[in-house]
Amino acid sequence: MQIIALCGKKQSGKDTLSNFLHGHEMKRHDVVKDFSINEFGNLVINYVEFDEQGKEKEGVAVFDLNQQTEDFANYANRFIWPLIKGYNFADALKEICMNLFGLSYEQCYGPDSWKNSPTKHRWENMPGVITCSEVWGSLCPDGEPDGLMYHAAGPMTAREFM
Repeated sequence: MQIIALCGKKQSGKDTLSNFLHGHEMKRHDVVKDFSINEFGNLVINYVEFDEQGKEKEGVAVFDLNQQTEDFANYANRFIWPLIKGYNFADALKEICMNLFGLSYEQCYGPDSWKNSPTKHRWENMPGVITCSEVWGSLCPDGEPDGLMYHAAGPMTAREFM
């Protein structure tokens, strides 16, 4: 077994490289005929399907390695995970954000445009956050004390919430 750890700033290509490595291993072991990476860093695979008359038809589609369906888990358990499996340290946090706090899958796993979208959670409802600049100035003339922070009132983005 080999372990490859990827690190880098947000949007630096970690997921794109992981998608490429998955595609490479799947092609090398004949799980897929071919693959590519699209302009968004998604894994795109070639597939074959059969129409109503049983005629073979080829196509290409984005293959989401993070999907959470039972069908995908069964497929991946047989054909992908014995070869390669990606782990993201933030997966547990993202599951909590979706299941307990109502963030969408796209807000947690999508591109920056989704991660930067507003949520129903507001800064003024967060413990330790002061949203009134006058109060902040009178309470904290010498900087930021432990346990308190200033932020303008309003909705938190998904990225801020995570």
